[in-house]
Amino acid sequence: MSACWGLLATFAMLAVTGPDMAAKLVVPVYSLTKMISILNFIQNIDVFYIPLWLLGAFIKLAIGLFILSYGLAEWSGYRHWKRIAGALTVAWLGYVLYSAQIVQLSFPFRSAWLTDVFYPALYIAIPLLLWIVGSLRKRRQALD
Repeated sequence: MSACWGLLATFAMLAVTGPDMAAKLVVPVYSLTKMISILNFIQNIDVFYIPLWLLGAFIKLAIGLFILSYGLAEWSGYRHWKRIAGALTVAWLGYVLYSAQIVQLSFPFRSAWLTDVFYPALYIAIPLLLWIVGSLRKRRQALD
């Protein structure tokens, strides 16, 4: 459901502002809520949108933190996944507080290296590698 709403918001943003302006905005969907004006009566719907947006972001971050900490605990054999979650939370909070003061740390994610190398590896190569390893492990267990 979250992906569907994100896709619809992306299409709406591209339809309203165009690809050039949307690419230059830091948070394009938030900017979209400020541009909506219906007969000068309904304006600035960001009052309704932002709390829902923050709630959705909090839920996504909480689920991601749980999956990451529980997966790391299972992978490493460490029994206390809540301690891993606490350590990750402190590390992420430190990064966010530090990077909020230095604006240049926010923009490396748009570099060509990340979009041409890192993201394809993250979304294609790593799942493919995990699938191959899982298949080999199944095959080896079937032979034993």
